Amino acid sequence: MIGIIPWRSADEELDDLYYMAIRLGVEKQAAELGYNVVKLSQINEQHVHELAGLLAISKFTQEKLEEFHQFHPNVCVIGSNFPLNDYDSVNTDFNQATELAINHLLHLGHKNIALIGAEESHNMHGYRNYKTPTVNTYIDMMQHYQLFNKKFFILKKNSRLDVHVGEQLTEMALKQWKHTLPTAILSVNDAVAIGVMHTLAAHHIRIPETISVMGINDLAISQYISPALSTVRVFTEEMGKTGVELLHQRITRSEIARRVFLSTELVVRHSTSSPRKKI
Repeated sequence: MIGIIPWRSADEELDDLYYMAIRLGVEKQAAELGYNVVKLSQINEQHVHELAGLLAISKFTQEKLEEFHQFHPNVCVIGSNFPLNDYDSVNTDFNQATELAINHLLHLGHKNIALIGAEESHNMHGYRNYKTPTVNTYIDMMQHYQLFNKKFFILKKNSRLDVHVGEQLTEMALKQWKHTLPTAILSVNDAVAIGVMHTLAAHHIRIPETISVMGINDLAISQYISPALSTVRVFTEEMGKTGVELLHQRITRSEIARRVFLSTELVVRHSTSSPRKKI
């Protein structure tokens, strides 16, 4: 039996399909390998004898992971951006995902590219200034091309990455930008991008004619909104499957800790186009 320790509560997971898709991948691969799966809200000594291993999904602190490891020697972490020297881990290459998104917008001719997003409060190394791979790559690329504009860098600290935050930050950004709008907005994930699109539509700003909008994740709903969202596909279900495979190998033969990054894929739909030429 494998224990799943989710970072999101059941209700929060319903609002965040990213984590739900990871868990579904875990359950599918576990079944293929002959493991039953139990979802744990907390762990205790009893689990050491009942479970073959633990899967920790997402952004747990270093202290929390050490606590899990004290209860069970076989731990795999799915979805953490932090280097984990003592644990097997799997994540998506969000640096590559961000490069794909920005290169797509640059190829279309955009130069005024805004970033709208948030950084969640769970920082494994609290004594460090931490930026997510998406934020770091955006800053690096825009500075490299001498296109970075601080007023187009809209980032909220200690927040969830959901539709409401996208709406809230876009409302704030429009007040700051006034009549000097970017031609494109990169959102840190699809949920935030959908919130961005809601607010732009409420202000009668046309997508993509006035502002192109780009997401990262490729949630199932992203192809059905209007206009359909251009994004970068993250293989969330495969993350879950790979996590189970790593844990299975840890259970069956002890090895050095391994860190696996999955690649991503550009998905071009209708929310991005070339910037409108000034008359």
